[in-house]
Amino acid sequence: MSMVSIIIPNWNGKKFLTKCLESLRLQTYRDLEVILVDNASTDRSIEFVKASFPEVKIVQLEMNRGFSGAANEGIRAAKGEFIALLNNDAIADPHWIEELVKGMSSSMQIGFCAPKILRLSNGANVDTAGDSYTRYGVAIKRGKNGNRNIYPQRQFVFGASAAAALYRKSMLDEIGYFDEDLFCIYEDVDLSFRAQLAGFQCLYVPTAVVYHLVGGTAGTNNEFTLYYGQRNLESVFFKNMPLELLIQYLPLHLGYNCLAFIHHIFKKNGKVFLQSKIDALKQIGSTFQKRKTVQGKKRVSSLYLRTLFDKRSLLQHRVKAG
Repeated sequence: MSMVSIIIPNWNGKKFLTKCLESLRLQTYRDLEVILVDNASTDRSIEFVKASFPEVKIVQLEMNRGFSGAANEGIRAAKGEFIALLNNDAIADPHWIEELVKGMSSSMQIGFCAPKILRLSNGANVDTAGDSYTRYGVAIKRGKNGNRNIYPQRQFVFGASAAAALYRKSMLDEIGYFDEDLFCIYEDVDLSFRAQLAGFQCLYVPTAVVYHLVGGTAGTNNEFTLYYGQRNLESVFFKNMPLELLIQYLPLHLGYNCLAFIHHIFKKNGKVFLQSKIDALKQIGSTFQKRKTVQGKKRVSSLYLRTLFDKRSLLQHRVKAG
């Protein structure tokens, strides 16, 4: 049995931790270690976990380094062959890890697995059944708000939400960990893209289930989410899209940005949207430096990548925070 290291990034999430950590005690897969990486919380999260869940290993950071930084420190501290990421506002079904490991073990080409994530508010609707990625550079949650019974079969997908995903540690060592410049939001999309470029596949496993209080920590549809989502999607697109496809899809990407800007003007947060794009432009030099490394690890054809992208048109896209 291969060890799985479950990493929980935490920032002032004490109110969520009891249910989250209790769900890990009930996992049917037993070769586990649980690592809580705390982003300088001020709500006594660490003291609470030490007293109530002494089996949990704690990595304490001196400052808030975001989801990416916390996840990376957890990966560095992990001993497992597999790395599981779990949001602190999520509750795992007892078979979550067992089912993901079964999926991962079916082929060495599978580098990461996505569970079915349901909304904790009612358990009847999907948050995401794996991630899709559009040609115009925006990530889409598959099945979002759909009935929990959709997507009942295993299938290969573009990527996995790091709210509850399983990664092969050897893959992470090869392609690199989460991009800490992204801080939070789209950091998992970036990693999924880099993994696909390097020839690893993502398997969606519907029998692995997690319940997620969407936005429990960061909130939803707020300026924070809008800013980081819109800033970071630029980095993901320009860093990872191969040149041939970048040229082909750039008009679609620019079209998306125009429509999204108009949308957010009407939503009274056009200034936040515009600032996110200005800051993304300021980072373009760093983005293209990273691009050299990422594209140097590309092992798949552009033709193959085309098959992974969601084919919906701009007119079918519902513009929101990301």
